[in-house]
Amino acid sequence: MSRAKLVVVAAMAIVAISALASASASALPEFLPTTTKAKFTSTSGPGTLETSAKEQINCSADTNEGQILSATTFDVTIKFTGCKAFGIANCSTTGAASGELVVKATATLGYLSKTAKTVGAKLNVTEFEFTCAGGLVKGKVKGAVIGQLTPVNKKTKTGELILKQTGGENEFQHFEGEATLSKLESSKNGGAFELAGEETTDSITFLEEITLDA
Repeated sequence: MSRAKLVVVAAMAIVAISALASASASALPEFLPTTTKAKFTSTSGPGTLETSAKEQINCSADTNEGQILSATTFDVTIKFTGCKAFGIANCSTTGAASGELVVKATATLGYLSKTAKTVGAKLNVTEFEFTCAGGLVKGKVKGAVIGQLTPVNKKTKTGELILKQTGGENEFQHFEGEATLSKLESSKNGGAFELAGEETTDSITFLEEITLDA
């Protein structure tokens, strides 16, 4: 092969690699700038975790702190307050104040609909236990839940994470093109885990302007 042909082949290979890298980079929604490690806080009003058996864990509010870890991931610590479960008040996780559930989660971004430019966050919840009324009732929660993130394609310091559920099943259970379902589960007093859905809307404030690029 002549030197000229080798140059052409090499150039074509570089273009092809660049195209693949670009396609890979745009395969998921992402936070921009990608170098940001922006911290954020968020708050919500009342929230409900409902099981498929129609039992509920209710909290009057939550306050959260988190940080973007990469273009497509973040972590968050959630403090639910005013919590009761299965009709019993004063529920708390270990080390928390009465009525407080402190929950940790890591999250990844994904498309709920790439065509419609709707973006979700999948929160992988670290399994946690809680007790109510000094141990009268005990519970566990584990799994993952997907909510919609807004706004997209707008440079801003504010946003929302919206979770909706019906009968213990969340509105979104997987990202577009993903076969594996993401579900929360709850157990009462050592019993079997049941499907559970979370409903709440969190108002997010970033400490620096970011764009959720879709």
